[in-house]
Amino acid sequence: MEPWRDWSGLLPELLAEISMRIPSIEEFMAFRGVCSPWRAAANKDKFVQSCPAIPLLMLLGRRCGRFGWLFTLDNDSEEANLLNPFSRSLSHLSNLTNFPGYAYYKFPNIRKAVLSANPSHTSDFVVLMVIHRDLVFWRPSESTWTGIEWHSGDHVGGHAFADAKYYNDKFYAIDFGVQVWVWDSSLKVAHLLFRVDHPPLSHFRKTYLVESSNGELLVVWPDGVLYDEVMITDVEVIQLDVAQYKWKKITSLGKDAIFLVGGNSAAICIAGSTSFPDLISSNCIYFANDCGK
Repeated sequence: MEPWRDWSGLLPELLAEISMRIPSIEEFMAFRGVCSPWRAAANKDKFVQSCPAIPLLMLLGRRCGRFGWLFTLDNDSEEANLLNPFSRSLSHLSNLTNFPGYAYYKFPNIRKAVLSANPSHTSDFVVLMVIHRDLVFWRPSESTWTGIEWHSGDHVGGHAFADAKYYNDKFYAIDFGVQVWVWDSSLKVAHLLFRVDHPPLSHFRKTYLVESSNGELLVVWPDGVLYDEVMITDVEVIQLDVAQYKWKKITSLGKDAIFLVGGNSAAICIAGSTSFPDLISSNCIYFANDCGK
């Protein structure tokens, strides 16, 4: 019989190197659960930043997912927070009740929260909130939420917003009229970038902004409402050229798989990855409806 080994005595540098090579969140959390020295050596923030894991799609009621942070709102106190479930960090945001019209919108109409940077690494970040027909933003240095202004030559036309994305140092939003809006990090005024032509719609169609693994900004346009009683019969994917103000339909996602859900859609390069054996296929789109299923 081999002598008993004290695995807790391994060098912290070796444990840290091993932890960064773990392919999945589940295995990473199991690694950290072995003992206190292993837990201390496994850096959660670095793992969350580098691991190309499947997005946190199924967390019903959470409206933010970038960098591993979730947006939460207490329905009683109406206190808003950013929560990192892996590092257990909590960042308090300004109370949303100071935004005009919030009493009407309330939480069910908060479609998404978008971060410009990782709060774990910097205090210089912006939270953009999509609340029905309004876009509001907040910085850690500010005590209130501020509404986005619209360029005098543009008009939102009363359309509610479907999705928003921080892409190449700018915020982008798309409304249910399939109009794409853009503004920089100063968040002073939003401009209409372009409108995607579409045939007359016989029913509601939710649109999503997704960044591909090679850095392209896509509009994903399912034909139907994402609920159990409606069958998805077709999906259009449109590639946006934000520099040339152009767009084109594409018929292949290449090595990517796209995951769609209201608060945290994402594209992940699957081909050649060992993280998703026999579970996820490239050139496919996966749906989780906005009821959390």
